[in-house]
Amino acid sequence: MKKLFTLILVCGSFSLFAQHAAFMKTTHTKLPPRKKTFPNSMWYGRVGIGYAFTQGGQTMSAYGTPYNGSLHYVNNNNGSTATLTDFEVKKVSFNTGVHAVVAAGYMFDSHVGFELAGQFNIAPFSYTSNSYNYLSSGYNANINILSKAKSPIMLIPSFILQSGEQGFNLYTRVGLVLPVNTKVERTYRFDYLAGGPNGINNKEYTLEESSKFTVGYTGALGFSYKVDKIKLWAEVNVMSLSVELKEQKVTAFANDGRPVPLQYVTPGTVNYVQSGTYNANTEPTYSIPFSYIGAMIGISFKI
Repeated sequence: MKKLFTLILVCGSFSLFAQHAAFMKTTHTKLPPRKKTFPNSMWYGRVGIGYAFTQGGQTMSAYGTPYNGSLHYVNNNNGSTATLTDFEVKKVSFNTGVHAVVAAGYMFDSHVGFELAGQFNIAPFSYTSNSYNYLSSGYNANINILSKAKSPIMLIPSFILQSGEQGFNLYTRVGLVLPVNTKVERTYRFDYLAGGPNGINNKEYTLEESSKFTVGYTGALGFSYKVDKIKLWAEVNVMSLSVELKEQKVTAFANDGRPVPLQYVTPGTVNYVQSGTYNANTEPTYSIPFSYIGAMIGISFKI
């Protein structure tokens, strides 16, 4: 779906450029040629802010637990087994939230250019998963999991096509996504319904998940309007990116609110691989979704 959306985005923008160029040719053929786009500089800067909405991604972890949703269990056979009775699973993207962009670019002429942008998720959305009456190590417990990306950062090289430079113009941008930071933090809290292992009432631990480098792609369609020495712009954009989990480590642990030294936590680190021998420190990898559809506004200016 995301690939089809991006293809339609690019094709539609080319069609709009062609119509705009034809209009200019038929209505302004007798006007003198325009001045060069950037008489003093072909370099420009761009800053903006916007919001990214969740676009269909993976909804559950490799352990069958939803990133966002709930699971309800009923215990039977004297508490030795648990049966899932009802559930709710929602879509997730760890890149959902408020985004800011800072970019520098170079225009080869008034229509074609290249840009390198840094995109920052300055307010990532948090997701909550709840499991009720779950059987954990032989004890009934309610489990709450809070998951959130730790300030995702993306480096985005892209090509720019625009209909012109002066006044009102349409543009499109197509590029690659090079993730710089895609760490995810997940906090688990177990509340035991009738006491848990060693008589504790609750335990809480925090995991930090890091991923392998994975290349994604992005596209945008927007318009700009030149006002004096700056341009105002607005766009809709899409990003397609899923990263492969590489490592998971425990960063905090507590029993009944009392911290437990991490050297006593086993396993403290788990490596995720595509193939290997399964053990306490090695498990099969899975993907973490960062795709979105969003909108952004901002300004650009000559450098």
